[in-house]
Amino acid sequence: MGKRRLTNNNCYAALFGRLGFRSARSPKGSHASLHHIFCLRETASQFPLSQTEKRQLFRTLSAIYPNMIENIIEMGYNEKTGVYMKTIKIGCNEKLENQLDFIIEIDKVKNIIRKSKLFDGKRFENDAEHSWTICIMALLLKEYSNFSVNIEKVVEMLLIHDIVEIDAGDTFLYSSERHNAQEKETIAAERIFGLLENEQKEYFIKIWKEFEQKESNEAKFAAVFDRLEPLIQNYILEGYTWKKYSINYDMIIKNNKHIEEGSKKIWDFVLKLLEKAVENGYLEK
Repeated sequence: MGKRRLTNNNCYAALFGRLGFRSARSPKGSHASLHHIFCLRETASQFPLSQTEKRQLFRTLSAIYPNMIENIIEMGYNEKTGVYMKTIKIGCNEKLENQLDFIIEIDKVKNIIRKSKLFDGKRFENDAEHSWTICIMALLLKEYSNFSVNIEKVVEMLLIHDIVEIDAGDTFLYSSERHNAQEKETIAAERIFGLLENEQKEYFIKIWKEFEQKESNEAKFAAVFDRLEPLIQNYILEGYTWKKYSINYDMIIKNNKHIEEGSKKIWDFVLKLLEKAVENGYLEK
């Protein structure tokens, strides 16, 4: 089939046929197994379906297997958002199951690739690796904060700050599209944190917004490391991302100067690092 765009009818026929069904309303055997429904969801995810087509497919399944509709939902299709996600539903503890569903969903941050490479230069870094690294940096370098901070809150901010990129994608700091990112990220925050019950949902959205606003001491200090890591990566890799995207000294100063608000000592270090980068030919001034 390749990547050919499928119409509704032959898409469904192909999906059912691929799973061994004679027709959309005549599955082999006396009943459709949960395994078949799981395979159908997995197969459907491989086709270039629009959100509308995904909803139509969901409704088709609902009509054919009305007694198994809960299982269809549990296998991962959210009709409201059009998002597929694997979930845990065993009827034991609804709150715990929702929390674990959230964990499963945010695992997707491991697939969000950034513009900077790992320190060893072997491949590009993903969002999860970035978040882990800057959490360690915050814990290790707490002494350089301009003020007393609640380091647990700082780490919370750094752990969740890029979760919204599961839906919104990674917007490069120096991109002209940067100003459009906030709206998409706010919508993403509502959906993803909305997987949790209200109390935790509201808490995480509050923490995420606090980080984005960069007004509290914790947010200012957390922001230091969100920006520091890629600067160090670029210095170690001789300006790889800077050169690739034509980033110059003035652009870096403009977009990273708020580091000083969280740590003057680290900002002084950054200025010396950038001067050295210019001197070594890693960065244009």
